[in-house]
Amino acid sequence: TDGFLEAFSPADRPFGEARVLDLIRANRSRSASDMVESLQRAVRDFTHRDAPQDDLTAVVIKVLDADS
Repeated sequence: TDGFLEAFSPADRPFGEARVLDLIRANRSRSASDMVESLQRAVRDFTHRDAPQDDLTAVVIKVLDADS
């Protein structure tokens, strides 16, 4: 959801698409649930809040090799 993109830091900077994409790339070898957890943790750390101001819903679809 846009809750990831539109989460704001205390300095009023948005988390933004680039950070989301960087986190997805950095965690792509991890499980889908670990990837979502990493995204949620990163937003909490960025905003300095324990609870988000907006919903943080993500669906991760992993494409596996035929040999996997």
